[in-house]
Amino acid sequence: MKSTPSQAHLCQQLQLVLKKRRVSVQLDALNRLADFYVKNVENESLSAFASKISEFLSRCGSRNTIVSLQVAERIIEDILKVLNRKQSHPTRIIDSFREVPILSLGSESSTIYLKESTGLKVLDTPENMLEQYKIRYRLLLSRALESKKATSLGQGERLAIFHKELSSSLTPIQNLSSTDRLTANLFGILGKFEGNKYFIEDETGYIQLDLSEACSSDRIYTQGCIVLVRGEWNGQLFRVTNIEMPPLDASLSNIMEPKALCQVIDSEVDVHEKQQNHIMVIISEIWLDHDSVFNKLEKLFSSLQADDVCPDTVVLMGNFLSPSLNPDEDHLLHFNNGFQQLASLLHEYIPNEQCQVVIIPGPNDPGIKNILPRPPILESLLNPLRHLYKCSTAASNPVRIVCQNSNIIFYRDNIEKKLVPHSIFLLPNNLNRLREMIVQTLLDQGHLCPLPMDMQPVFWNHEQSLWLFPPPQFLVLGCGLESFQYTYGQTKCFGTAYPNLSNIDLKKLYKKKIEITVQKTL
Repeated sequence: MKSTPSQAHLCQQLQLVLKKRRVSVQLDALNRLADFYVKNVENESLSAFASKISEFLSRCGSRNTIVSLQVAERIIEDILKVLNRKQSHPTRIIDSFREVPILSLGSESSTIYLKESTGLKVLDTPENMLEQYKIRYRLLLSRALESKKATSLGQGERLAIFHKELSSSLTPIQNLSSTDRLTANLFGILGKFEGNKYFIEDETGYIQLDLSEACSSDRIYTQGCIVLVRGEWNGQLFRVTNIEMPPLDASLSNIMEPKALCQVIDSEVDVHEKQQNHIMVIISEIWLDHDSVFNKLEKLFSSLQADDVCPDTVVLMGNFLSPSLNPDEDHLLHFNNGFQQLASLLHEYIPNEQCQVVIIPGPNDPGIKNILPRPPILESLLNPLRHLYKCSTAASNPVRIVCQNSNIIFYRDNIEKKLVPHSIFLLPNNLNRLREMIVQTLLDQGHLCPLPMDMQPVFWNHEQSLWLFPPPQFLVLGCGLESFQYTYGQTKCFGTAYPNLSNIDLKKLYKKKIEITVQKTL
């Protein structure tokens, strides 16, 4: 098999990755594996692909042999079985880095168009950050103006944002410089000067705000929020009388509906018709270095087995190590041993042929920390789980899961600890109301963490994976405000508490009517 220049480069990269795993491959087998990778699994990293090859050889007891073309065909057959099993599964996982489609500014300032994601990009530029702010600003502006209803965008189609309506309802900030006094409505992004002074900025300029007499709606206002303010300009300051967020408008519900979220292949339809309900178990803050966690997990899974309940999907959200773990200890060793024990427990109580396991990293888990979206946990750390449980996925944080035509977003972060301390206005002491305000703020802002770059660094090339356009049917927040349920607009939000040593949330998703029950099983 003769390889092209590009394939030759891929073969060289694959050979190097396999060599690090002490796997040797004959040339014809290497070309066959590289060709299969390009045609079937290019959406995952070479490292993940190499891990699957290494795992297969380990299971067959042929780790130290040279991979021949015949062995390569067996490896491909094994990988295809797993792929087919995942494709026929009623849930689909949308990777934040590779599958979330991207909205981009057109050559004209009034147009936004949809394009495919080009894959993982870590290097960012100031232009990337500016473009993301501009697009989200214009999407929320269209909400505020109740502009022309948007429909689902196809590839390359354009959405016009009509700024002609701006002059009749909102005042561009640059227009204030020509007058000493004016009552106006402004729309822009909140910012902060030194000395606890705030300003608002739109595409024409910025102006300092006087918020001392502002009446705010029940939301959490921080720097970086996009808001509508009403008040009076006195030539030096804009004295705000009312501040609010763009309302959650159903007219934009399909503006960013990617085909990956709404198209269902025929085989999946058959599964949905046969399977009238879908059981999803969601567990957060699983401290793998605590024996008590495993005892309680075993109690949960055994009770499910006793009731003849077989989950279709198990979502495991970090953190996977306790904060009390000694910094001098080997965290990776605890991680590896913990996942080995977890894999054995899952394998004992849940048939691995029928259940998909999704691993979502927490803020303190190994890997890139403090930057959103967070990449999946390293494949090598999950090898113990993958070895016993093939149908498992290391997911990004946040991650979208499509389940029977329902869009579910999972987000594990200490969001309340990020938003609440930076609130411009005093917040209520009522915990229930605070939870509702967090959900309303995220959905009104169309963003899972609407904070500026100095408070929450992001990969700007992938920042749109944090957006909530369109609002999902379900939003699962691993945020620590105890377990709660709250519906805002068309979105049902669920919060999972941590540390989750006393209760575990059992959530059942039904096809026709989705009901969610929270049970304290431990």
